[in-house]
Amino acid sequence: MEKHHTLITDHKEKAEVLNNQFKQVFTDEDLSCISDKGKSSVPDIPPVSFSFAGITKLQLSLNEKKAIKVMKMAAKEIAPVLQILFYQSMVTGSLPPDWLIILDFSKAFECTSSTPFPQTL
Repeated sequence: MEKHHTLITDHKEKAEVLNNQFKQVFTDEDLSCISDKGKSSVPDIPPVSFSFAGITKLQLSLNEKKAIKVMKMAAKEIAPVLQILFYQSMVTGSLPPDWLIILDFSKAFECTSSTPFPQTL
């Protein structure tokens, strides 16, 4: 990282440079002078739904080389739980904290071809 063509190696100074850059890019603006343009000409998005059949279909089409096999093998058993979790995430606009850990869970497990269950974490 550089500041005025000088290489910066100190962590505190790097943080200050990044903070100054952030302040320059993201500023507080007075939004009171923005006029209302009325209703948008872009149509609204239709309501989103997460159906048992749709979730099961997606699980059954998972590429076994990229996903844990149990997701495909137990698709019908797992689908109702996923349906609830997907709906809650959509309604609240956030993911459960645990999901941040397992978003890329396929890389966290080493599975053998003889068993679909995780061998190591």
